[in-house]
Amino acid sequence: MEKFIIITSREYLNKITNKTFILSTLFTPLILVGVVFLIGWFASINNEEVSNVSVVDNSGYIFDKLESTESIKYTQLENFDLEEAKLISKTKSDFGLLYIENLESPKKIAETISFYSEDTPSLTVIGNIESQLENILTNKNYKIQGIDINKINDNKIFVSLYQETFKEKRQQKLIVLLAFFLGCF
Repeated sequence: MEKFIIITSREYLNKITNKTFILSTLFTPLILVGVVFLIGWFASINNEEVSNVSVVDNSGYIFDKLESTESIKYTQLENFDLEEAKLISKTKSDFGLLYIENLESPKKIAETISFYSEDTPSLTVIGNIESQLENILTNKNYKIQGIDINKINDNKIFVSLYQETFKEKRQQKLIVLLAFFLGCF
């Protein structure tokens, strides 16, 4: 048994002094974190400028409820078919074109909404547009079904959990995220 301990301790010390071991244990986590930050930075490059989005709303009720944000500005194109709207959007150098057909139900409209653009839009822009469209079409569907939207909105409950350990220490979400990132090292 003593020989086993001597051999394992010798091999362990040889591994620790090996440069590849030091590189793999110290620098690999740093490189991984750096790659994650680079991906986030590249994803945010498209978000810095204001995206002008032209909207062809054949339904007649969606454009009025779209809210422009700091990163997205909506402008309406009226009485144009899809090809004309694409051409106008390109000549205005808009970020994209949102084309909404006029169908009998919000569910069918949701299935046919299209977004056209020269470049691939960021996930943030698409998420913002989709979120607004989902809310508008859901509320319209509630009205068609005779459901009072105000009652639904008044009864929404938002939850923010406080995390505690069994030792009764309260933890905020920021501390948990910080511990997660530090745990990467």
